Amino acid sequence: MLSNVIESLNRITYERIQILKPLTLVDGLSFQRYRAEYTELYLDQIRNASYLAITKMEQASAEEVQHLIGELRKINPSAEICPTHYKDAEEAWWEKLLTGAADVSKPKSEAGSSTPQAETQLPDTFSMEKAYVDTPEPFLLFLEALIRGHYGNIIRAKGLIPAGACTLRFDVADGRYSVRLEDPDSAVQETDQNAVAVFIGHGIAKQAIRRVIHQKNIAQRGKIRFTAAANQR
Repeated sequence: MLSNVIESLNRITYERIQILKPLTLVDGLSFQRYRAEYTELYLDQIRNASYLAITKMEQASAEEVQHLIGELRKINPSAEICPTHYKDAEEAWWEKLLTGAADVSKPKSEAGSSTPQAETQLPDTFSMEKAYVDTPEPFLLFLEALIRGHYGNIIRAKGLIPAGACTLRFDVADGRYSVRLEDPDSAVQETDQNAVAVFIGHGIAKQAIRRVIHQKNIAQRGKIRFTAAANQR
């Protein structure tokens, strides 16, 4: 949790070593879901941040953005909130972000909480390098099934993957997905080195995913990587 990170770093700070004020990115589309599924971890991340940057709300109405800001203020009244995507933030915001030293006081905990909370179960990660699919069409059907829970509770997935004669960059979050066709000339070298598909969630159906997404030289090179949690399964 962010509070644990801050507490650990505070032990090594002195007049010549300081840590910057922490920043938390808040996915506006997934805010309610993450708060419900990862309550302790998620609220701690927001509560101990000096800056909160809202993402994935570019298409939202002004009322929706203001409602989210109001919810964030309830959790962390003192944080500076960037309501637009950080790529559109002014230079002054970045300057403050990169120069402001963090307060070395004790990290914030939930006010009035005297009983320990149940440990949050962290999501699993499944990564496939040198990944590819034969054609784009089945992969699009796969993404449709993915967001409907057919391959587990996937909270995030993304990657760069060859699909026949083209290369696709995909991103899955909060029950939605996007797919972008990469420029053939600029994607050739990057795809050869970085073709990868990453899935984050609970109960990931790894074998079922492998039946859709293949890997080059898997028998010789063993390019599937798991987290420690996945290896214990």
